[in-house]
Amino acid sequence: MEQEEGVCITLDRAEALILFEILSREMNRPQYGKFQAFAGSDAQIWAFDGLLAALERVLPEPFSHDYDRLLPEAARALIRRRGRLPGSN
Repeated sequence: MEQEEGVCITLDRAEALILFEILSREMNRPQYGKFQAFAGSDAQIWAFDGLLAALERVLPEPFSHDYDRLLPEAARALIRRRGRLPGSN
């Protein structure tokens, strides 16, 4: 592909914060942590990295002094809206 065309996706804030947390935690580990285990190629790792960068550009919460409070609130909101998965706690 010569010129990459951007795409737009819509996530609610809770989904975006949870994804940011997962990606930032795993992408910052040596050898890309667990992502390298299930990503089949360098391209997949770079795609995750691109998603993390996009979330960093639009989310102010991860850089807020009360992020540690906001993240569990986002998790609770997402579970309230979507429900618990069968077999989860």
